[in-house]
Amino acid sequence: MISLLRLSTFLSLLIPLSIACDRTWARELDTRLSGFLTTGITTSNNETPIFIDQKISDDINFIADTVLGVQIDSSIDSKTRISTQIIARDNNDHFDTNAEWLYLSRFLGAHWEIRAGRLRTPIHMLSDTIYVGVSFPWIRPPEEVYGIIGNVTRYNGFDLNYLREIFGIQSSLRLFAGEINGEFRIPGLTSSVSDINSEDTFGFEFTVNSTHNIFRLSFLNADVIIANNLVSAKSDLISIGNRYSRNSFELITEVSLRVVDSNVNGIKADNGKSVGWYGTYAYTLDKSTPYLTLAYRDSEEDPFSIRDNYSYTLGLRYDISANFSLKSEIQYSEATQDSQGLFAEIPKDNDATILSFAVNSRF
Repeated sequence: MISLLRLSTFLSLLIPLSIACDRTWARELDTRLSGFLTTGITTSNNETPIFIDQKISDDINFIADTVLGVQIDSSIDSKTRISTQIIARDNNDHFDTNAEWLYLSRFLGAHWEIRAGRLRTPIHMLSDTIYVGVSFPWIRPPEEVYGIIGNVTRYNGFDLNYLREIFGIQSSLRLFAGEINGEFRIPGLTSSVSDINSEDTFGFEFTVNSTHNIFRLSFLNADVIIANNLVSAKSDLISIGNRYSRNSFELITEVSLRVVDSNVNGIKADNGKSVGWYGTYAYTLDKSTPYLTLAYRDSEEDPFSIRDNYSYTLGLRYDISANFSLKSEIQYSEATQDSQGLFAEIPKDNDATILSFAVNSRF
């Protein structure tokens, strides 16, 4: 059986061949450079670090939410482009730089597009812009949902997208496949880095976009090997999100369900599931947007999740311009009974109040 990785490699080679056959090939690339930056300051009232990636504690932290991104888009011709996004972000007191995406795309007609290379994993409502702070109200997306599969944000493979607009309503169906590999933190399994590999990853993303509303449904299936064959698992993830905005108010809600069938050291574990949910209400007054977020995570016999948690976040966003904003928020987060919650390690006290300020820009 041909693996999905080999199939995606074949498609990535096929696209340049298709370009070479097109008489509209351009001699020079039409290139556009853009970028974004988030930086800030944060602290909590708990000595145990919270959030696996940021590890925010009672020390004042100036780099936990710092992200710098540079994106380069080059049009080869009217149907073909190359795109890359380089991210530099804090990884527990040191900065990591990675290519979050690097792909070649080709339009195959009025409604079809194919991409191949390194792509953003289309799991959640804001997966494509998860590092672009000006694209969402919060300082950081709700961890109860966006951390449900750790920091898995990219895969190597291909996708095929069908886009159609009817009566002003735009809908798209994206099919994707490939592999996930690298060093990641798996929530619940460990707070340290583990090697993860999944050669057979596939799924779909369905989006309906109207004047005031965006609805999104996604599915991801992955057969995963973790920590040098210590753990193998078949994981299914379903995510449903909706973003409604009209006049001055906005309502964002999202729910994700992860179901895991796993083996640990060759011993089959019980099937487990985890559910994450959040709802955000925001209201814009001139340049100021106060917002309130409620979020919850619950699991049942999930070997990868001991992170049941709920949180309340009250924040304020101030837009100096369309590409520059200031944010402040206070978040109360509590691990439920017998759970590690969102803490990076088992806490002495099971709750934390987190105070954060951030600056977001896009250029």
